Amino acid sequence: MRIRHLAVIVSLVAFTLSALPAAVDPAPPIACGDTLFGTAKLHVDLDCSGTGKNPALTLAPGARLDMSRHTVTCNDSNSDGIAMPSQFSKLQVGTVAGCKRAAVLGGAGGHFVGTMTVKDSATAFAVLSSGNRLQLNHSLDNGVGISVSGNGNALISNHISGGTTGIEVTSDNNLVKSNIVDGADVGIAVSGDANRVLANRTPDNGTGVHLVAPATLNEIRQHTALDNSIAGIEVASGATGNTIASSIWRNNGTGPCPPNVTCADLIDENPHNTTACANIWQRNTTPTTTVSGASAVCIK
Repeated sequence: MRIRHLAVIVSLVAFTLSALPAAVDPAPPIACGDTLFGTAKLHVDLDCSGTGKNPALTLAPGARLDMSRHTVTCNDSNSDGIAMPSQFSKLQVGTVAGCKRAAVLGGAGGHFVGTMTVKDSATAFAVLSSGNRLQLNHSLDNGVGISVSGNGNALISNHISGGTTGIEVTSDNNLVKSNIVDGADVGIAVSGDANRVLANRTPDNGTGVHLVAPATLNEIRQHTALDNSIAGIEVASGATGNTIASSIWRNNGTGPCPPNVTCADLIDENPHNTTACANIWQRNTTPTTTVSGASAVCIK
């Protein structure tokens, strides 16, 4: 009887062991040149210098990469960092350095990039597609902080320090809100149409905001520009139909002012039309605000 009981117990143990799932091999570490699918996590820094891998990493459609505060270094200054060539990819919590374009948002768009830091690159974030969201990112001493050529993107609460241009928008219907740009030649440059540039701050640049022809129907509201050496905002001739309203422009245009360059808090270079102003200016000036340009009389 005991023998039968023992046999039954052995059979049950064997059955239980056979029913257990097979051991799963751990995922291989992420390597330079990989295309990532699903959800991936970077556990160590990834130095792709001199590997010839361009881009350093690619995110497949819907892929998510959590960099866990680690750094990806590009192959060289002519190579890209993290490429998102499809749609609905997500990149967050890490640093990318030494690239031509550190993060490239392409394809059908709908990507999210958040809490990323980029340094030592020509362009930190290249937004080529539409419907993307960039939030709480930091660009440090790159040529261009965020370059937007796709439509309908949202740039929220990013911080760009240094470089030639902090935020460059050449497309339409984008939201640029609550960002800080400091230490750049130009803080925010807009040449596209119908963009909403709201509640941003641009201290200590050359020019805080530059509306470049043929920009039209853009809204600059609740902006704060302080201590920009050339201008708080400059509206170039040919940039018309824009609204600049309810903003603070203080201590801008105090120099050093380059030769043959106008320096002031507020500048509108459009030819003055005695019957209608080229742009709408509302609630921008105080008794100490300096204004200049052919349409200076329109600035209020």
